[in-house]
Amino acid sequence: MKHKTAMRHPIILTVLLGLSAAALTACETTRIPDADAVDMFLARAQACAHWNGEEATDETRRGQITEAQTELRCSTVVRDGEALKVSRRDRPDDLVRIEAALYLCADGIQRSA
Repeated sequence: MKHKTAMRHPIILTVLLGLSAAALTACETTRIPDADAVDMFLARAQACAHWNGEEATDETRRGQITEAQTELRCSTVVRDGEALKVSRRDRPDDLVRIEAALYLCADGIQRSA
C-alpha cells in the first residue's frame, strides 16, 4: 500500500507543476504590449486634462468630475507618466509623446492630439 501512495505524490506534483506553468503562461500572454501602454497612458492623461479643466457649476457636476478623476486615477497620472518615461528612456518618440501628455496634465489644458 505504501508504494501506491508514494507513486501518487509525484503524479500530483507533476499535475500541479503543469497547471502552474499554464497559469504563468496565460498571465504572460495578457501583458499589455509596450506601444499599447503608451497609447493607454496618453488617452488617460488627455482625459485627466479634460476633467481637470471642467468647471463644477453645482454639486451634481462636482460629483461627476470627482468620479471621473477618481476612475482615471488623475491624482497619480504625473507620477505614472514619469515612471513610463523611465521605462521608455531608449525610445525617443515615446518620450516626446509622454512629455506632451504630461504638459497637458500639468496645465489642465485640453488639446487635440
